[in-house]
Amino acid sequence: MKTPNSLPLVTIIIPTKNAGKTLTLCLQSLKKQTYEKLEIIVADGGSTDNTISICKKFNVKILTVKSHIERTTKKNLAASSAKGEYVYFIDADFELQSNVIEECVNLCTKNYDAIIVPEKVYGYNSFWSRCRQLEVLCYNGDDLVESPRFIKKHVFMDVKGFDEQLIFGEENDLCYRIRNSGYRVGRTKSWLYHHEGPVSSVILRKIYYGNTAFKYIKKQRFDALARFQPIRLGWIHHRKLLGRYPSYAVGLFVLKFIQYLAAFLGLLIKFIR
Repeated sequence: MKTPNSLPLVTIIIPTKNAGKTLTLCLQSLKKQTYEKLEIIVADGGSTDNTISICKKFNVKILTVKSHIERTTKKNLAASSAKGEYVYFIDADFELQSNVIEECVNLCTKNYDAIIVPEKVYGYNSFWSRCRQLEVLCYNGDDLVESPRFIKKHVFMDVKGFDEQLIFGEENDLCYRIRNSGYRVGRTKSWLYHHEGPVSSVILRKIYYGNTAFKYIKKQRFDALARFQPIRLGWIHHRKLLGRYPSYAVGLFVLKFIQYLAAFLGLLIKFIR
């Protein structure tokens, strides 16, 4: 029987910039994990809110980087200094179920090299929020959307980490390289809540991502086009779920159309400039 000291160390990496609204909830969920041998690194890009004071309260390591540095570089820098056998990249607006990390480690002992943890969107009491929740539930099991965030460190280093030229699609790009290198990707039964904010903020992010999507499309080409298909495989796989909530399903399709328009607008702005 393994003692806590003999268990492999897991390094949690959280890129931040003014993440004070959700960071406390994220760190609290990490402190409640059934797997206790953790190293937590917050890679912060010049926060001006209470992000740093929250980090100090929870006694986590702080890696300070320049404010203009994007999250891919933050994550690569943190990973290079990680002491863990595993690295787990999460965002400051994630709230993990208490057994997530333990399940990830157990799966990696069964010959998996990287692990997908399914997401659920934290619900707000509005119609469009419920539509967004349904959308994300339909991505469960869709390899075109879900990507592993929990990865054996040697695997992450072997595939050269995140492509720092990408801002949009960097996780999918990493997933393709992991799979194409012959590594095995598993999936947990436990999940996490994503406190992504109101639906309007999701749409605004699509404009920003669309503005930076061309590099990803140029690099991945056919895989990127498959990801942007108007009819999602997840909708087909979860058709019974959609049928159970017809009004939200219709709203989901409308919401997704708006997201595509927002992303196209961002891409158009990129070319006009």
